[in-house]
Amino acid sequence: MNIAFVTPKMIIGGAEQYIIVKTDWLKKNGHNSIVISAGGENVANLNVPHYVIKDIDTPVYHLNDKRRKELYLELTRILKEDEIDIIEAHNTWPIVHIYNSYKDHRIPFLLNVLSELSYNRNIILQCITCYLAKKQLYFTLTDNMNKYIERCCRSKLYANIIPLPIQKEEIPISDEPYVLSICRMSQEKMYVKALIVGFGEATIKHKIPDEYKLILVGDGPLKDEVSKIAHETNKRIGRNKIEMRGFVLGDALYKLYAGCRCYVGMGTTLLTAASYSKPCIRVGFQKDTMQYAWGYWGETFESKDEIVYTKGTVGNPIKFEKILEQIINDNELNHKIGYNSASIVNSLYGIEVIMKNWINSYKLAIEKKKSLNDSTIISLIQKISCLLYPIYRILKK
Repeated sequence: MNIAFVTPKMIIGGAEQYIIVKTDWLKKNGHNSIVISAGGENVANLNVPHYVIKDIDTPVYHLNDKRRKELYLELTRILKEDEIDIIEAHNTWPIVHIYNSYKDHRIPFLLNVLSELSYNRNIILQCITCYLAKKQLYFTLTDNMNKYIERCCRSKLYANIIPLPIQKEEIPISDEPYVLSICRMSQEKMYVKALIVGFGEATIKHKIPDEYKLILVGDGPLKDEVSKIAHETNKRIGRNKIEMRGFVLGDALYKLYAGCRCYVGMGTTLLTAASYSKPCIRVGFQKDTMQYAWGYWGETFESKDEIVYTKGTVGNPIKFEKILEQIINDNELNHKIGYNSASIVNSLYGIEVIMKNWINSYKLAIEKKKSLNDSTIISLIQKISCLLYPIYRILKK
């Protein structure tokens, strides 16, 4: 089978690591795959062909008619030259461009939602998702993600739920005096600011042992803002206890996972840390949920789908200062939650079971090719968006 993954960018992040894990497994098991994106530093870690298409991550209403036609011709050329059988497109804008160019390439496709953040106020994405859900070509990672998307779409959706495949590198596990968090430094991941402040308070008040550090891995548009808070907190502490590591790749990254006392984050990175028997503190991505921790992932089996806190899911807010004090100092709790987390990952997120599920899903999607056609409503909404966007820009000025 020849599979194309069309995604916004190949930056350093959980969604991009997910693509690397899937394409590596496909290659190992006799399938061919390619990745199409707008580029990024994680391209170097792909072991399959990658094609850069400028504007594949750009809103459709930012492009004029000429550029849209060029984009869709370039996309079609690549897909046909590589004899692609099925396209796995991601949100936000790759799925829109794949949908719009279907009349040119005529290759069956499905939507796999790796982040629900882009659904709020995006009527184009909402309509395409509803359209594909009716044809059973809409996939997401957890039931909670789907519920959030349903609320945004104001519609009940038929969702194919396939969890993240976690591939654990065989690295010795240790228990070193540091807290780890890995994320893209962007607006939806600004829990790190509250984490830095909370870690600083716990250190200054001697609520955690003096040797502990907070290690932050990642880059992004708000890195300078995060670095400033880390610098100011280090000054308050009186020494460098918060380290900004930037990009960390390969074995060096897995060693950080395997060595930390606990992990703070969400999504793929959280599950990877859990696979090393590390207790994981769950965080939220909404503006009013980023200031707090939301308990431990894997504390109970029922929390298996809650890899990020969203409104309506189980969890009570707790200050980072308090939860870090608890999980660092309580050895019994630390080991118990770490053990439970690893058990859940091993039973539900094993790569072999999940990828075989994906192979079956790709085959079923190919059989549904004849059901794909243009939606008049989606086309109309896009045309209206393209007409109104220039007016919006003028009014915004």
